[in-house]
Amino acid sequence: VMKDGFGADFSEELAKKVLTEHDITVIVRFYQGDGEAKAWGC
Repeated sequence: VMKDGFGADFSEELAKKVLTEHDITVIVRFYQGDGEAKAWGC
């Protein structure tokens, strides 16, 4: 887990709960202009 280019404090317990959900949203901000994409995985 990163924030502003550095490792961020986070709750491993909460991360496990979120990552076991059926659908999750991942937000990545590069601050390089507008863009959007969708990806699917299994």
